[in-house]
Amino acid sequence: MILRRVILRIRSLIYIFFYKISYNKKFQFNNFILMGKTFTLEIIGEKSQVKFEGKFYCRNNVYIVAENGSINIGDNVFFNNGVSISSMNKISIGKNTALGENVKIYDQDHIFNKEEEMYKQGYQTLPITIGDNVWIGSNVTILKGVTIGSNSVIAAGSVVTKDVAADSIYRDQKQPIVNKIIRIKNI
Repeated sequence: MILRRVILRIRSLIYIFFYKISYNKKFQFNNFILMGKTFTLEIIGEKSQVKFEGKFYCRNNVYIVAENGSINIGDNVFFNNGVSISSMNKISIGKNTALGENVKIYDQDHIFNKEEEMYKQGYQTLPITIGDNVWIGSNVTILKGVTIGSNSVIAAGSVVTKDVAADSIYRDQKQPIVNKIIRIKNI
């Protein structure tokens, strides 16, 4: 167990060193970052920036890309396996926030016009803000223009397309409600 942690820390230091050399001032961190296997960070474009405010820990297969956008990740944030974040505008994630497996966060949508080829149509972008102390369940997708208030929980499998108030629980309306109380009769 101790050997595994040491290896994980060494791998993280190598990643940090590589990203700092590759991206210089576009990649900033204020504390230790612990990365699992296959962590990928891409910073594309002059305006792009990725900043880690404090402690950050992630598991495996995490992909973060800022393409002419910025990503700001607060202190004490955790990403589980398969998290993917893509910014063409701005994404802010508050402190003490946890993202479950396969969470996807996109601050852009493709523009669709039948008259033009898809890859030439561009994107519409709006910033995403996730408050402090937010728990986002597995397989959640968060789309452009959303603000999630602090101390909120996003139920697994939700697609978030509108703002979520602070101190609330959000679940996608398409999810089945399982709140029936089943009573077993004594025989």
